[in-house]
Amino acid sequence: MQHYGFENQKDIQLSETNFSRTEKKQIEQEIMRRLRTQMLMLGWIIIPIVAVAVWFLKPQLAVEKLAAKSAATTVLAKKVGKPTPPTSTLAIAATTTTNPTTFQKDATDTIFFVGVGDMAFNGQIADTLRYNGAQDIFSDITQVLQSGDVVVGDLESPLSMGSQTSATGRSTVLGAPEAATGMRNAGINLVSLANDHIMDYGTAGLINTVNRLNQVGIAHAGAGNNSQQAYTRTVLNIKGKKVALLSLSSIAPDNARAQEGKAGIAANKKRYYIDSLIKEAAKQNDYLIVSCHWGDEGSTGIQNSQRKFAKRAIDAGADVVLGSHPHMMQGIEIYNGRCIAYSPGNFIYPSGSGNSGQAFVLKLSLAKGMIIKAEVVPISVDPSGKPSLATGCAAGAILQKLKNMSDPLATNVNIVGNTAQVT
Repeated sequence: MQHYGFENQKDIQLSETNFSRTEKKQIEQEIMRRLRTQMLMLGWIIIPIVAVAVWFLKPQLAVEKLAAKSAATTVLAKKVGKPTPPTSTLAIAATTTTNPTTFQKDATDTIFFVGVGDMAFNGQIADTLRYNGAQDIFSDITQVLQSGDVVVGDLESPLSMGSQTSATGRSTVLGAPEAATGMRNAGINLVSLANDHIMDYGTAGLINTVNRLNQVGIAHAGAGNNSQQAYTRTVLNIKGKKVALLSLSSIAPDNARAQEGKAGIAANKKRYYIDSLIKEAAKQNDYLIVSCHWGDEGSTGIQNSQRKFAKRAIDAGADVVLGSHPHMMQGIEIYNGRCIAYSPGNFIYPSGSGNSGQAFVLKLSLAKGMIIKAEVVPISVDPSGKPSLATGCAAGAILQKLKNMSDPLATNVNIVGNTAQVT
């Protein structure tokens, strides 16, 4: 009985053991099934996330790979001593211009210069000013002017009341005082008075002009109550830099020349004196503009005396030489990295018709003591004297003419659409 009982007990234990193993196996299988299900569900979540991440990162990885390749090429070039081709700072700037019509004014260390030609507010332009207001004269050109930090032009007409009598026996020009407000609102903040017409109405006309310019905040140079004032440069503080204007006139009637006790203009006289003025002005300022009224009126040809003086001025320290008086376009010359615009032509000037209505605006970017970009914007001046931006065939004709004039001066005018880069 005991043996039998013993065998039954053993069978019971074995049965229980088998049941436990079976149950354990079933539990393990259930756990694995649930685990696979959870992993499958997790996969459906992870796979889209990974795909999206790869889609976003792929361009960046490509850029980094390209940058690494470029860096490796640069290092290799340095190791083998690969020469760097010489380039002009002006040429470099030309390749980075995205919109030549306007400057990028967010470049806080760069001073933007805009230079224009002759201005006179007489004749039909005086009628426009009287009936439509000064703003109408500049309406088609204001955007270009306001893109500059320093905007310079040659003011030929005294700004005074029309009841005054001419102080000369020759043809004279006279503009209304309201023209000063129009200039300033349009963006002009600096003018040269050294020319052969600013004294047309004598000392009274000059005084009225200077007073009006001072009232609206337009700086000026080239004329004064005496020779000391006339030959004194004027300085604008722009972005922490001093930009000076020294104005001279090679066209100077005897009765218009400033003397020790007589009002008048700064004549381009004895060489040593003018050279010393330029050297002193260049030494004491960050940038120097020299304005010169010169050349043959109505001529596109540049006199030898103009080129000689312009190069002397730059050798003495000038950064820009801006000419006026011919009332016609003349070529541009880049000399020792500095810019000479012999004559941009008329800007605001009743001119009748013909070639005198073709002109340009000179635009320069100045930084680190040098010119880093030079370009021109062609303009058309209608018979009344009002300027407007030239486009299409008109722009092409003006720029091609300027290019032809500048080629003999070893200066390239690279036409790009309605503007041109100068190198």
